Amino acid sequence: MLLLTCMKERLIAVKEISMRSAACLLLVASMIGVHPAHGDSISKARKVREMLAALRLEETTTRLEQAQEAQIQKMSEQQLAGVTLDDDQQKAFDEFRQKLVDLIRASASWKAMEPDFVKLYSDAYSENDLDGILAFYRTAAGRAMLAKTPELTERSIAISQQRMAELTPRIQALLDKFMHDNL
Repeated sequence: MLLLTCMKERLIAVKEISMRSAACLLLVASMIGVHPAHGDSISKARKVREMLAALRLEETTTRLEQAQEAQIQKMSEQQLAGVTLDDDQQKAFDEFRQKLVDLIRASASWKAMEPDFVKLYSDAYSENDLDGILAFYRTAAGRAMLAKTPELTERSIAISQQRMAELTPRIQALLDKFMHDNL
């Protein structure tokens, strides 16, 4: 019985020392700015950025931004088809169009969107998932997928746009019939 009591007392003493040591370590860590969860989030964000770089999202975003700017130019020309602007009107319109482009650049550029993408992917994937994804991207198959994805994405978008272009007259016909029959 005495032996059991001694062992319990030693176990309690060890636990108290361990608890005090852990508390001291946490206190010191918090004082010098070491936060395990914060360190994990920094590591995870770094991995997400590595994955985004591998996916070439910055390039894709830049291409989309350029396409939007070209679309604005095209729409501007269509809006003004047959309209003659004097010099002041042309200058005002050019300034307006530039404001649109600047707005898109400010809100849809990679620099503006990267934090949102980092959060999106950080929320979607665990650190273990990111490790596996990055390991795959380092393989021959992963590199092939990464190399072919931009072209496949562009071709997929072209297919979708072609389908929508084919549907537009049918949609317009349905809308015209609805308007005629109901309004």
